[in-house]
Amino acid sequence: MITIDELRVNEIAETQELLKFTWVDNYSSFLSQEIVQKMTEFLLNPELLRKEAIDLNILFLVAKDENKKIVGLVTVLKMDNDLAQIARLYVHPDYQRRGIGLRLLNESIDRLRRFKTIRVEIEEKNKKGINFYLKQGFREVETKRELIENAILNISILERKLTG
Repeated sequence: MITIDELRVNEIAETQELLKFTWVDNYSSFLSQEIVQKMTEFLLNPELLRKEAIDLNILFLVAKDENKKIVGLVTVLKMDNDLAQIARLYVHPDYQRRGIGLRLLNESIDRLRRFKTIRVEIEEKNKKGINFYLKQGFREVETKRELIENAILNISILERKLTG
């Protein structure tokens, strides 16, 4: 049975390991090993994760299996009164296709009902991620290009209007 709860500071190391594994799984097919390593070192810094865990403007939820092992997570930034942005939503590959990502997304939306729109920016080569969001009612509203460590990323910006 999967449970979803807010990240606790004492779970940072386990969360960092999950993020490292899933980030490599998601991005190593189209980014060099060097870029993936640099980005994981920067983005998955334990101090950064600790700050995110206690920041009231960030919703940081984790999914745990029956043994209390963290198997997925979502981080949502509260941008302004109308917009929330998913910064990351990852599920360990061994636990994918079991509805955990959908549960994390839906729990986030339930907790963020006061916002009108939820947005996510995702590299267009991440087909698994794009297909997930499109199935959940997100629509592409914009594209942009980003340069990261000499790699050009084509980013799809997807949004979903929230009701209620």
